[in-house]
Amino acid sequence: IELRARDLFAIYNPVATYIDALLQSDPIDPEIRKRNAEGQLEIEPISKTYQATVQPTMQEETVSVFPYGMNLSRLKVFIESLQLPLKVATEIRNADFILTIQSKAGPKAKVKQLSKTHSLPLHIIASQENADIRKFLKTYFKLNISDDMIEEEALKEATLACKKVLNESRFVELSPREAYLRRLQHQIAHEFGLNSMSVGEDQNRRLRIYPRM
Repeated sequence: IELRARDLFAIYNPVATYIDALLQSDPIDPEIRKRNAEGQLEIEPISKTYQATVQPTMQEETVSVFPYGMNLSRLKVFIESLQLPLKVATEIRNADFILTIQSKAGPKAKVKQLSKTHSLPLHIIASQENADIRKFLKTYFKLNISDDMIEEEALKEATLACKKVLNESRFVELSPREAYLRRLQHQIAHEFGLNSMSVGEDQNRRLRIYPRM
């Protein structure tokens, strides 16, 4: 929040979006709010540029994303795990927005030209690591992010277990997790080139990771 005058405020939300735009030499106008003489809050219309990058509220209708230079399988795992109204578009003309990573979005990057040519919002995340993908999707769809620590713990546990399996050539069992967390852990095992399966019943359902024969 920038205090421009006693009753005039500029809102930069989410901050990361404005920083990314600034670093790309394409700054975005903030939302302007002011308090009138009656003490009521007035909000000026947001510019078209800002509307293209601000995250919407939780959507009921399915939207389509065109991933550029990203790991599709990893993105699809999160879409399924979080049960989002989002599908991956195989052709850019069928997409509602483009998603890419910082390394693919330089000043003269092709993805920026595609965004302008097709008049599509371009969202840029730091990397295609699980944490960055999850954070973007949860922010975009206005999901509750209070369980981020639990997810990070589950992903870290799976990563450490995979390294142990590779080093010791034996299976390792993880802590019991909810179904959507196990799906994310399965993805980690797959990326390490290992096999995995869910074992146990009900509240004791957990992942077992073992070497690929």
